[in-house]
Amino acid sequence: MILVILLAIFGIGAITKGEFQITKNRRVSGSNSKILGVIMLIGAALNLFIGGAGLVALVVAIVVGLATAENIESSPSA
Repeated sequence: MILVILLAIFGIGAITKGEFQITKNRRVSGSNSKILGVIMLIGAALNLFIGGAGLVALVVAIVVGLATAENIESSPSA
């Protein structure tokens, strides 16, 4: 149940902001972020009917996200 809630929250966030941060230094933005959001929302909905669908959606979102992520440029510290 927690997985469904997290997938829904992160999916809605990715769709509305148009940006999803995968790791501290990598993020997905633009249409790829919206696609990840849709994958997460579909996984959350399917998990209510099919037990492992949420986990599959999470793995797919992570793999696709890491494959399409861009590096975040860090500013030099003073």
